[in-house]
Amino acid sequence: MRARSALLSALFTICSSPGAAWADDGEWHVGVSVGYASLLRSEQPSLDGVGTALELRYGLHEALDAFVELQGSGHPEGALSYGATGGILYVLDVTRFVPSFGLAAGVVDVVTESCPPTVLEDGSEGPPVSACGHSLRPSLGVPFSFDYRLVPELLVGLHGRYAFLLGSPATSQLYLGAHAGLVF
Repeated sequence: MRARSALLSALFTICSSPGAAWADDGEWHVGVSVGYASLLRSEQPSLDGVGTALELRYGLHEALDAFVELQGSGHPEGALSYGATGGILYVLDVTRFVPSFGLAAGVVDVVTESCPPTVLEDGSEGPPVSACGHSLRPSLGVPFSFDYRLVPELLVGLHGRYAFLLGSPATSQLYLGAHAGLVF
């Protein structure tokens, strides 16, 4: 019991000790992330796959970053999505730990490649469950991240976003991935 209390106390002291905040206005961040992606659709099952993102950030202020991001994902069930977003992030610069969250807007193209037919009551095939092709949609999202600066110029972390794809049918995207970036 004492060992656990001592360990928790030491961990709290290390994490809460004052240190230099490294975020600064005028900083550029370039990063890439790879991880889990999901298309959540109201009329059909969700599609899980692998997603990637390339991000460029600029520090407007020590607590605000503007960003643009290119993203793409592939889903084995027969869909691809790619898009571009931009927005503002609020940065909570806490020593080497740098969490952030914000608002984003952009455009996403969902490409449906597999269009299985509907099976009718008599066993025959009907029209496709979903239309094949492109569905270019505006998006509104909530990006978030939790980065750790190894050195002032290099960071690693976890990046994610939840985005609503506007239009019909109701669709949203979820992305969560490992991130690495350079700061200059």
